[in-house]
Amino acid sequence: ADVISFAEDHGISLPVKEKKGVIKSDLKLGLSALAIHPKTSELYLLSSVDHLIIICNTKGEILKLENLDENMYPQAEGLTFLPDGTLLISNEGANQKPTIFSFQQR
Repeated sequence: ADVISFAEDHGISLPVKEKKGVIKSDLKLGLSALAIHPKTSELYLLSSVDHLIIICNTKGEILKLENLDENMYPQAEGLTFLPDGTLLISNEGANQKPTIFSFQQR
């Protein structure tokens, strides 16, 4: 419920489904990975099935949600940080070659 409320408050789209003419959340939160940022101690949670990263502070409060492009991250299953704060996200093959993307901290 906290993730849905945060998304609504910040205009972030989440998975939805329609059932009997009613549109409702289809958020599954099937967490596939988590990592702690080495410099900020923020917790990064990866939900592969939802193509979503949730960033929380040390109190568990949501700070940010990031949708992942389904084409770029067909099955994101791994998440970690290098000591300098560079974020690594890995994808399983999912009928393609496995990939690892890196994102340097700004």
